[in-house]
Amino acid sequence: MLKVMIVDDELPIREWIEYVIRETGLPVEIVGIAANGRDALECFRQHGPQLVFTDIKMPMMDGIELLRQIKLVVPRTMVVMLTSHNDFEYARDSLNYNADQFILKTEITKESLREIISGCMKKAGEQPVAVPVPKAASGDFIRFTPGELNQWIAQEGLAVPSGPYFILTYEAAPELGPLSVKLGERCFESFSLVIREHEWKQGYHAAVFYLPASSSRLYLYDVFEKVTGQMSNLLQRPIGTSGPVTGDLEFAEELSVSLLLHNMRFYMEDDTKKNPLVPDPPVPPVYQANAKAYHIWQDTLQKSFQEIIYEISSQRFHEAQSKIKLLLSYLETEHPPQIYQIRKIFREIINNYKLIALGQGFANTEKLCHAAISKLKNADNFREFKEHIYSFLSGSTISFLNTYSGYSDYVKTAIIRVRKDYAVIEKISDITDVLNINQEYFCRLFKNEVGISFNKYLTNYRLKIAEELLKNTDRKVSDIARQVGYQNLSYFSKIFKEKYDTNPYKYRAWDKE
Repeated sequence: MLKVMIVDDELPIREWIEYVIRETGLPVEIVGIAANGRDALECFRQHGPQLVFTDIKMPMMDGIELLRQIKLVVPRTMVVMLTSHNDFEYARDSLNYNADQFILKTEITKESLREIISGCMKKAGEQPVAVPVPKAASGDFIRFTPGELNQWIAQEGLAVPSGPYFILTYEAAPELGPLSVKLGERCFESFSLVIREHEWKQGYHAAVFYLPASSSRLYLYDVFEKVTGQMSNLLQRPIGTSGPVTGDLEFAEELSVSLLLHNMRFYMEDDTKKNPLVPDPPVPPVYQANAKAYHIWQDTLQKSFQEIIYEISSQRFHEAQSKIKLLLSYLETEHPPQIYQIRKIFREIINNYKLIALGQGFANTEKLCHAAISKLKNADNFREFKEHIYSFLSGSTISFLNTYSGYSDYVKTAIIRVRKDYAVIEKISDITDVLNINQEYFCRLFKNEVGISFNKYLTNYRLKIAEELLKNTDRKVSDIARQVGYQNLSYFSKIFKEKYDTNPYKYRAWDKE
């Protein structure tokens, strides 16, 4: 049972989170609900929750300090920061204290909390879903040799197999229920044991099979092919396979190879995946060497991730994009098998871009980032995965962040204000009064950095919005003019024609031809 604590100074938010958590139906215990960080810290010391949902801004002790104190006492505690659109600076500060995740209060749903809680359960070594586990699946065989496994099976009163063991690895499929039962019932000529998950292969299961004794190696592979085919039909997903596990070889070593070969398929093009379930040929030496180099891949991925997050948090977007491209090149060349972790890394990269963009007031950022994360999660191969990342980086919001990252703070703030309030800005003093800067100095600074005057930039942006409205809506031209900040229709038509060589009425008619 996972212990959960909820911390927020707003009663409706506390009650909503508690209600949604209970609606997930997951085996959790809410051990504390607090309205401020000080009371929450006392509750944490008494009950030791494994998962904490905490608001960022609270009286007495804020969420950042609560996060810091919790991570000092029990670093493995998962802390999820509850944020709003105005909490960007605070959210960025919480990165320094190893916040595990962020979630906007407006995005709290049964599905989002189920994902967070299930992830925490996996991290804590608990089962996200309460399902019956066969007795034979209750042992942890990862450090066993075949001989030691045979001893354990005999102690459990089960028949000791006479044939060799094989290992299959596959992505976790909680929607299918107790896989060990289904595999034992359906797989041809086999008895299956499901190895308990380990953090280094988070998101994956491994099954140990034994096959009937035979002097023919070809016969064993033929039977194993039938087993993998039936398992493929059951799981509807790729499978990694090992060779026979015999002698003093630990299952952990062959499990690494099995998982490696499973994830290598992620880097293959579609036409090489026509029949992914046929047992693999003998493992090339380079693959076995790479399996032993797992920790090198792990360290490289983690170091790259930390560098990219630092650049994004520092709003050095050009540097961040360069490092992202380097990471993609590394993945394409080295083929590290930690696909689950790679998906998670890029999800967090997108979330950090989202924090920056929300802090700058960009509209539709949440939807864009959510769509990008969903596409990365469902990408079947690396080519699709990389295309989705480049598509995200070339999107309007991220492209703009890249463009303005070289501007001074004054110019950045002015541009953001234009994009947000273009329709109501009447004069330069509307900007300079907020910036507390001399108008003449601001005009010179803006033109030097952007290349055109502020008034020209504002006009161009308004006309760009008007152009999109003319092309994509049926609103009256007069309504569009007012929407982008022009009360005088004649003046709007005049400046529109100066930019597009035709008036807005003819432009709309031409666009629809």
